[in-house]
Amino acid sequence: MRSLTLSSTSATDLKNSNVTATAIDLDENVIYVASERTDPDGNVEVEVWNVGNEDASPTVFAMFSAVSSSNTAGASQIISLRIIPEERRLSAIMRNGDITMISLDDGTVEVEGTVEPSISAALWSPDESLLVVVTGEDKLILMTSTFDVLTESPIHASEFGEDAPINVGWGSKQTQFHGSLGKAAAQAPTQTLIGSSQDDDLAPRISWRGDGTLFVVSTLSPASTNNPLPR
Repeated sequence: MRSLTLSSTSATDLKNSNVTATAIDLDENVIYVASERTDPDGNVEVEVWNVGNEDASPTVFAMFSAVSSSNTAGASQIISLRIIPEERRLSAIMRNGDITMISLDDGTVEVEGTVEPSISAALWSPDESLLVVVTGEDKLILMTSTFDVLTESPIHASEFGEDAPINVGWGSKQTQFHGSLGKAAAQAPTQTLIGSSQDDDLAPRISWRGDGTLFVVSTLSPASTNNPLPR
C-alpha cells in the first residue's frame, strides 16, 4: 500500500441522488453509480448513472425498480454492483433476492432470477467466473457466471469440517508437565470470549483470495451474537 500514489481527483454532483453503490468499467474508463430512493408503496427505485470523464456530464444510464426487503428498512437494497466484462453487462444483486443484469451496450434491464427468501451478502470472484451468495436463511450458494448452482449448504454446521483437530495422545492439558510455575495456570479453568464490536451491523461478510481459488465467509454464530465464525 505504501507504493500507491494519488493519480488524480475529480468531483461530480448527482443532484437529488442517494448513492449506495459504484462499479468501475476499466475497459471504457467509466464509473457506474447507483442511486436509490423509496416510493410511497415501499418499493425501491434504482437509477444507474454513467459518470465518464470530466468533459462529459453524468447521465442516467438505466432505471429499474424492485420490491424493498421488509426486514431491512432503511438499509441499502443493492448488495453488490459489479461489471462483468466478458458479457458486457452490469450485475446488480438486490437484497430482496433479485439478480438484475444491465446491458452496457443499450441499458436493457433483465432479472435473471430470484434467490428466496432474500440475499444477505454476495460477492463475485476476482475473474467474475463464480458468485458466492449468502441467503436470508443462512444458506451458502456458489454459482457460475451463468447462475447455475454448483453447491448449496447451510453456513452454520454442527461439525468442525475437514480441518478438525486430531488428538495425538499427549493427554489433557492438566496432566501434561508444565513445571512449577505453569502448573497452577494449567489447572485453572480457561474461557476466552470474543466480543463483537459495537459498530458491527451483524451482517455476513465474504472475501475472495486474490487468485480466486478460495473464499471465506465471516458471520456470527447463532448460539451467541458475540462470536464471529469464519467459514
